[in-house]
Amino acid sequence: MCVVTRHTEFRVTQGSNVSERVPIGVVKKVNLEARTAVVEWKLAHRESPQVVSLFELAAHPMVDIRLSDIVFLPPPLVTEDPGSWTGRICRLENFAAEVRLGNGKMRFVDVEVLRMADTEGYEGSQTSWDEGEEEELEDEFRENHATAEEGEPEASAEVELEPEVLEQEPEAVGGSSSSSEIPAFDTFDEDLEPADHKFVDRPSPPPKALMRAVRREMSVLRSGLSGGEGVVAPILVRTYASRSDLFRAMVVGPPGTPYADVPFFFDLALSPQYPAEPPLVHYFANYVNSSERLNPNLYRDGKVCLSLLGTWAGPGWDPEKSTLLQVLVSLQGLVLVEDPYFNEPGHQWDANTEHGRNASALYNENVRLLALRAALNTFQQPPKGFEEVVAAHFTSHGPKLLAQAEEALADTARYSEGFRQVLGRSLLPALRAAWRGSRPADAS
Repeated sequence: MCVVTRHTEFRVTQGSNVSERVPIGVVKKVNLEARTAVVEWKLAHRESPQVVSLFELAAHPMVDIRLSDIVFLPPPLVTEDPGSWTGRICRLENFAAEVRLGNGKMRFVDVEVLRMADTEGYEGSQTSWDEGEEEELEDEFRENHATAEEGEPEASAEVELEPEVLEQEPEAVGGSSSSSEIPAFDTFDEDLEPADHKFVDRPSPPPKALMRAVRREMSVLRSGLSGGEGVVAPILVRTYASRSDLFRAMVVGPPGTPYADVPFFFDLALSPQYPAEPPLVHYFANYVNSSERLNPNLYRDGKVCLSLLGTWAGPGWDPEKSTLLQVLVSLQGLVLVEDPYFNEPGHQWDANTEHGRNASALYNENVRLLALRAALNTFQQPPKGFEEVVAAHFTSHGPKLLAQAEEALADTARYSEGFRQVLGRSLLPALRAAWRGSRPADAS
């Protein structure tokens, strides 16, 4: 059993009484196949016990305790008897925990006054990507960009590049772009300053090094990025007229994954030591609007775990060959994958087991719900400078997301009861309000 609350009712204002604002419940039983749980709620006005979707539940912000946890008792309950201030939870019953104290005595304590002891004090070990998969992606990348790089002259450290190099309009990408299409790489309008960019306060590379690095990156981005389905490319990058060392990128989730057709955003920057060191990358986690992560490699604080960035085990950054585009391709191909559960350290060993398949299916359903929430949040409040891009993307892909959600709601064989509960009650009304009546991207 564990103490939980509801995602949708997580509303705590500063200075408020948490116990009054955040509902508290105890999970009595879980149906993993249906993705539901029987929850007994403490609030008298709530139906209790209640069958609730697992995807609606979250650890309570102030009462995150479980059986066998080591906890601290509050000062008013501590006696002079040694060992009365801490103990281990042996039983949860009626919103009280039976605690075996350090002095061997048993005591029932209200769960809301207990505090967890931090018994970890270390970070779990990281595991690497499968090297064959990484090399395959890198080979594909090099093949796609070999032609562009072979003909690119290397700038000398003594050569002053003309400012026009940074200001010229990008060429049409993908070889088939028309004037009505949105280019996959471009420079923001001059009046758009990077005030909200994550790395705006970071120092830029020295001027000469910056010119060389930017020229190289722009060449690869122009030649390597191509248009995708509709008018918006699956990877789209912008830089700033006033800060050519800063970039903002949109990466669309690939088909066949729980991220499909949903755009995700990243801020990138060339560090002062670039290209000797990898670029800085920040993930826009705020669009998920949840205490949970939708990918093991994308953290709530915006951290991105990727071997190219030196934040994950595996093949690292190569100053001679690695580029921003390679980072973005890796994010799409190695992070936004079909079964992200197995990206978590240690989970790859369960890939061919029944436990692993069940855990991955549960993870994917939760990820899809989070991704759809992110899509709605992005549609309603796109990142600065990407308003036109986001509008164009959802003009074609919004109706597709809605159609997929409605199909999932009716597919009782493939999707769990808990998933369909949250989808139908919390997400479909908003999806219909946003995109009903529009034409899907693949409509004939």
